[in-house]
Amino acid sequence: MVSIQNTSNVYTLKNVYSLKKNTLSKIISNLKGNADDSILFPFIDSYNQNEFTDKDFEDIDSLLEGYFEGYLYFKNVSTKKQIENEVKELLIKTGNYEKLYEALITNPYSLEKNVLAKIGKIVFFNTLAETKNSYPDFVKGNVLYKNNYILDSVNFSCELKEDLRLNILWYKANSSEDIFNCIREDNYFKGILVENNCGIENFYCGFKMIETASNNDIVICYKKCFENVPTIVQSINKLLEA
Repeated sequence: MVSIQNTSNVYTLKNVYSLKKNTLSKIISNLKGNADDSILFPFIDSYNQNEFTDKDFEDIDSLLEGYFEGYLYFKNVSTKKQIENEVKELLIKTGNYEKLYEALITNPYSLEKNVLAKIGKIVFFNTLAETKNSYPDFVKGNVLYKNNYILDSVNFSCELKEDLRLNILWYKANSSEDIFNCIREDNYFKGILVENNCGIENFYCGFKMIETASNNDIVICYKKCFENVPTIVQSINKLLEA
């Protein structure tokens, strides 16, 4: 049963997993404080490899296992080929290529740890790079801002967090159709609402889909109180009842 819970300026739509995406898009569209405000979604344009730390590679062993065992999914066939070429170049530079390549094919885990770590990073960054190679058309023509700011992915709040690892494109999606396209691309979508002619730093509402133990929720946080927030909540309730 879908329901709305309210704590201060935070509204949580509980148990939304069963809702159709066109209903979700209408809910997001109804979050506007004013009709001419903009709804912005983030899209990762590229990654700054020098800003990554050892902590980012803590799960690299499982990534390597997926690559070596053949169950790591790639959106693009070219990504796998690119990884193969970069690994080959690495082995050539390391020296004793034929022996290392044989080990890579027959028993990759027998390679030295530093070589495995480098292969892991090759797989890691090429996998990340796939996002840049899959620009949806509706992103390209609607970009308003490019920066390093993203909504906190761990502790949701109405604040943007700088992440120098990421180059983010913030693009507008104001119609229900545009929003539908956005959430179809990302099941765990997030975004913000900005008043007309205001910079991204002055956004007044943030939202994101989160996974819970048994379902999905949408968390909505208003940074300031609009007189029509009760009306917004009422309109969402009507959508849920329909």
